[in-house]
Amino acid sequence: LDGNSGDLRLIKTYLELCLPTCRLDFLMSSANHSSTFDDIDIMVTQLIDEIEAHIERYGLKPQRISFVGHSLGNLVVRAT
Repeated sequence: LDGNSGDLRLIKTYLELCLPTCRLDFLMSSANHSSTFDDIDIMVTQLIDEIEAHIERYGLKPQRISFVGHSLGNLVVRAT
């Protein structure tokens, strides 16, 4: 419940180093940072909204979206 969007920075760095030829785009989600006591459905909606905004903002056309989560964040990802 005390996590933040920077908790998985090291994983992001490892993925970038291990997969240098892959085109990767990372969204270190912060949509639920201050709402960890909200209903899980609310957090799912906030995450989806943040992902959609990120895709639109950067003009991305993802073929696939993969998630890496930890603790409560992983529960939100699994419920998405």
